Amino acid sequence: MSSPLRQLLDEISWEGNARKYRGGGIGKENVLTAEVFQLLDLLPRSHFLGPVLDDAQGVVGGHGSALGTDPEALSVSVLPGDLTTDGLQVRVQPDVLITSDSLFVLVEAKAVRRASFPPQQLAREVLVTRDRAEGRRAVHLLVLGAPPPVQVRGLGPLQMQDALTVGLDLLKDRVADRSTDGVEVLWTTWESIAHSVGTSLSAFTNPDPAVVGSVQRMGEALRTAIDIHS
Repeated sequence: MSSPLRQLLDEISWEGNARKYRGGGIGKENVLTAEVFQLLDLLPRSHFLGPVLDDAQGVVGGHGSALGTDPEALSVSVLPGDLTTDGLQVRVQPDVLITSDSLFVLVEAKAVRRASFPPQQLAREVLVTRDRAEGRRAVHLLVLGAPPPVQVRGLGPLQMQDALTVGLDLLKDRVADRSTDGVEVLWTTWESIAHSVGTSLSAFTNPDPAVVGSVQRMGEALRTAIDIHS
């Protein structure tokens, strides 16, 4: 089953130099991210997005508990554009932002296969999360193809705390304040998201069969997207 997004990308791939999206951009992390998080935004949040967030596991500064509290109050922005630290020394492009009056989650999503981090990436994103949270709970959430360790370009597999330490050291000449206090670094996997959504689909009930049918279609589209991109 092909999604409208993949169909559109396949059409675009025949124009100019967008050939990497031929076939719908299968395997591209930005396509997978857009498909999955758009559907998580649209599905009933308490049943789907909330449990997905609560399944995240802690690496640095927290454990992910109750991350999905009051999910209907969350705002989900997919591919939101650039964000910087307060001093503009560091600029990143989040894959997703999940925010509320009390929560700021910067999401970095990696492809299911052959994904690696540039050496500074994790540190840069954590520092931006620290500054942009502005008093809210600050969370950097990684969506990975497999549990840690993560592949860091030129350094091989590293535990995420080690990858963060390496990146912060590489930024010492550019960023004076490299404290990550107050930022939680959490991770989940695409497989975990698919499993969580499947569990939620099995448990979802509603007196209106049209609502159930709609939720089932969106949930299966989400799981199909993860399967196809894997």
